[in-house]
Amino acid sequence: MKKRRAVIADGHNLVRLGLCAVLQDLDRLEIVAVAQDAKEAVNQTLALSPDLTVLDLHLPAEGGVWALRQIKAGLPQQRALLMGDKGNETSVRDALRSGCNGYMRKNAPSPELRLAVSAVLSGEMYLDADYSRQLVLADHAQGMRDAAGPLTCLTERELTVFRLIGAGYTNRAAAERIRLSHKTVEKHRAAVMQKLRLRSAIDLRLMARELGVAAAPGTSDPA
Repeated sequence: MKKRRAVIADGHNLVRLGLCAVLQDLDRLEIVAVAQDAKEAVNQTLALSPDLTVLDLHLPAEGGVWALRQIKAGLPQQRALLMGDKGNETSVRDALRSGCNGYMRKNAPSPELRLAVSAVLSGEMYLDADYSRQLVLADHAQGMRDAAGPLTCLTERELTVFRLIGAGYTNRAAAERIRLSHKTVEKHRAAVMQKLRLRSAIDLRLMARELGVAAAPGTSDPA
């Protein structure tokens, strides 16, 4: 059976040697080139059209994600596995959006690397357990924030100011109602406007009324 061909790209010589040693143990896989930076990885992949490119997320020059984008632009069907030593939810999503077919930790044991390479070469998507967990937890947290509504970003005091201004109180009337200085209320109001991306007091009042959280009139007279 015809051997599958791979390009290995990592900025550290010892890591490249280690990756090659591990992957050469796989049946029917041949390392046809190695690269030490992002530009070399792109050039080698585009010139050789291998079955797989293994990229370090932190490749010297432009980085692994940049290299992946250039490779996918020239070879849309190219299969690529990214490896990161300090990946987080943001970097994983960025890599997936850029078209990677697998993402795993660089400190993963050799059997896992072989498993990831075999999966990607078979046309599957591979994401190791740690990164899968990060994505699930991040999606869950975002879902909880969405369910709770847009005001969860406000502190308790900012929410109070938001409700009063939404009910029509001026900054000074709101300050008297909650026994704060006028400047403190102005500061909280500015924070509310920034966090909720509101452009004017009218926008703030409309939003408060749409959400049904405008404060009921109290002893202080609203403006």
